[in-house]
Amino acid sequence: MDIQEILNLLGYEDERSVINWCKKNKVPVIKMGKKNYVLSDFIETFIEKELNSFINGNYDNSEEILSSIKNDDKIELTKLLKAPVNKNVEKKYKEEKKRSTSASDFLKHIKVA
Repeated sequence: MDIQEILNLLGYEDERSVINWCKKNKVPVIKMGKKNYVLSDFIETFIEKELNSFINGNYDNSEEILSSIKNDDKIELTKLLKAPVNKNVEKKYKEEKKRSTSASDFLKHIKVA
């Protein structure tokens, strides 16, 4: 992973700040020629460690939440986090917006084709 990618990921403007962040978080920086690189595995491990720490500190059912994140089960994750889902929100998307006559004619033409 190029150091520029991490620079954008962390929101830094100077490459030296990223290198200092890497040293602080024990992420090795590899210098090849004029460019610096970091193995993406170290960044992923750091993110996973931070995520585990946050979830374990803030949720009682942390093992289930981490499992749903690992399995990429967004529906289960939403239920476990008790994310609010309004019926009003669902209704808002189901309502058909009023269209101009030209837009309605265009849609009819597409449906026919």
